[in-house]
Amino acid sequence: MQPSADPPASSASFSPSTSSSVPLSRTTSLSSQTDITIEPSYSSGPAYAQDSLSIMRDSLINLEVLDFMVMLIFCGSERLTRFPECSSELESQAMDQGLLNNNQFGEELQKIRQGLDDIDKGQTNGIQEIHRKYPGPECLWNAQFVVVIMEDMLKHKALDVIRKQVDDEIKDKLGLLIQEEVQEYLKQEMPSKLGKDLQKMNTELDELHRDLHNSESKRMNSFLREKNPHEPLQTICKSDGKVSEYFPKTLDELFNLDDKACKALVQDYGLEVSSSKDGNLNRFMVFAGVQYQMVRRGNNSKHVAFDIPGA
Repeated sequence: MQPSADPPASSASFSPSTSSSVPLSRTTSLSSQTDITIEPSYSSGPAYAQDSLSIMRDSLINLEVLDFMVMLIFCGSERLTRFPECSSELESQAMDQGLLNNNQFGEELQKIRQGLDDIDKGQTNGIQEIHRKYPGPECLWNAQFVVVIMEDMLKHKALDVIRKQVDDEIKDKLGLLIQEEVQEYLKQEMPSKLGKDLQKMNTELDELHRDLHNSESKRMNSFLREKNPHEPLQTICKSDGKVSEYFPKTLDELFNLDDKACKALVQDYGLEVSSSKDGNLNRFMVFAGVQYQMVRRGNNSKHVAFDIPGA
């Protein structure tokens, strides 16, 4: 056989020897990246037959290992059809050397052929499955396959991220949502009269708390004495539940209030306003539970405190 001048990439090429009695060297191309070269032995007999069979076994193993990678990455359907040709070429070479005359070698060769046929069938089925799922030109198979995998990964990743964000948002807003729903339910289900009664009861309860606080503060203030002028003065709440901004912090501050502060105090707590500073101060001290009164002696402006009789 003479080689053609410009053999195609997918065909088998042969290198002629110098003698027609010497077997030819044969290189079988499965793809542009994978070549299987079968070098002849220049001996004859069982040793040569054993070497040829070993080469064919190694070829089958190489095909099985590279099968999946060749199919998906490097090979199109045209190159995958080279497997039957490879099988036929190996069989032809074995027949030329008389291997089929021996039953043992014939059985081994048949196993190799069967393995090649199985590989070819698996690749054909895989190609058909890819065609079915991803129709289009063969040159786009690999790109479509990678794109589909990446889209699937990104879709699941995006779903996980969105699901986590939604869960976090629900946890943050759950308390507020429940509160709003309860309030809306109460507005719809609770009668208006009952709501007014409840509001009135809350107002009365606040007044009771304020009166209790004021009573306890007056009781504590009754124990204050002039010898301990820096002891704290217990606060008295106004009708709105707040404490006047002019309320003194200690007994010493109370005794030294000016006329403006004394007048503001009695006004804040709803007491009768006096025309004199001492009158306003004494009224406030009685109101706050302090057991002292302020008086003047002669022309001296110094304030003198004394216990209220019966205290």
